[in-house]
Parts: sequence; C-alpha cells; structure tokens
Amino acid sequence: MNGTHTLAISLTRCNGGFLLSERITLMSTSTLLDTANVIFRAIGERPVLTLSTTQGDRVRDCINHACLDVETLHTWDWLCTKRVANSWVINVADIGTYQRLFDVSYGSSAKGYKTLQYVPEVQLDTIPRVAYTGTSTGPTVYSLSAGKVLFARYPNDIASQGRILFYLQEPIILPVLDTDVFPNIPERYMPLIHKKACHLMNVRYLDDAQAASYFQQELEQLVQQFRNFERKAPVGHLNMHRKGRR
Repeated sequence: MNGTHTLAISLTRCNGGFLLSERITLMSTSTLLDTANVIFRAIGERPVLTLSTTQGDRVRDCINHACLDVETLHTWDWLCTKRVANSWVINVADIGTYQRLFDVSYGSSAKGYKTLQYVPEVQLDTIPRVAYTGTSTGPTVYSLSAGKVLFARYPNDIASQGRILFYLQEPIILPVLDTDVFPNIPERYMPLIHKKACHLMNVRYLDDAQAASYFQQELEQLVQQFRNFERKAPVGHLNMHRKGRR
C-alpha cells in the first residue's frame, strides 16, 4: 500500500506518572506541490515548479477548500481518534481543534469507560458547579460552547483529568510549504482532494461547467467507493448541538 507509516505518540501526565497513547496513521507521500501539479495536469494546465504565483495561489485556495469539503463528506476512520484534554480552566476542557466530537467518556483502561450524557448548555447552567479530585468519583454530564467542553462536576487534579477521554474526528491538516506533505491523509485517499480541487478550479477560474460537473461526478463515485470500504465506520446523523452522531 502506498503511504508512509507514522507513529504518533503522546504522553499524558496521570497519577503521578505518564499515560502513553499511540496511533498509527498512513501519511500521504504527496507534497502540496505534487498535489497542485496533479490538479493542473487534470485540467489541462502545465505543471509548475513553485506555487508562489497567482496561479499557485488559486490552486492552493482550491486545495484548502477541497480539504474542508472532503473531511465533512464521511466519518473517515483515519481522522477519528481519542485524546485527553490539552488543558483545563475550572470546568472547561480545551481539546484543541476538532471537526466533530462524538462522545466523552470517564474511567480507566483497567475498569472500562462510561459514556457521559450530553446536555445543552442552558441545561448545564442549571446544575451547580462542583469540583472533585481522585478516582473514586467523576462527571456525569457535559456540554459544548465555542468548541470547548464544559462540565458540571469537573476534575480538579491531574489524575482525575486524565481519566476523561474525548472521542472526536480531527480536521484535515493542511500543508504550509510547497514541499510539505498532508500529515493525516492516507495516500490512497488523495484522489478525493484532487477531484474536488479540479471541480473548484473549473467553477472559479476556468468557467467550464461541463468539466466541473465531470469532476464532481467522479468525486461522488470515489466517495461511495471509500464509504463501502469503510463499512466498519458508521455514518451517523450530525447533531448540531453536540457535533456528533446520534
């Protein structure tokens, strides 16, 4: 299979020590410049040596928007992960950038995790804020506000904070430099980006509705093929309140 195996390792301080979590991903081998030239060839343009031009700015913009579109087309298993919070401010957990939050759980690998109940923020505000420490108790409900996760009963030490897991879908990470690769897209899925970016180039800059329709149809066919391949990953209904499946 094309692609480079990368091992993402994170250390989380927990119970006076560190909790090690790891996730193996298939990183794309295509750079931003490689991707741009695939698109240029597909729409009948000459490949370029740099994206530091008006033409380069246009294709870069279409690639960026293609990534935003592709990440919302399906619950891609290569974007799904779980993590502990990056930081806490009283009862508010900062879990970084994410595309969807599916569930929040509390517990440990030894005893298992319990899924917490989501409630709207207005309902959470009716519950008194109570801090706790240690491992003998935990939260029961959570809510969302401006991308942060809020709790009524909230952990107030490192040990209890490390027992809360957030299950989420990450956004596609965009390359910055021409020579940078797409760090969290497997190479086999790169044609999704190519097709969508070609569609956008034809719509925005080439004024070719027929070609745009052709690339959109190819994209839809590819998406269905990959969805069938990922049948083990459920496609849920998006709940606008919890940014997850129901």
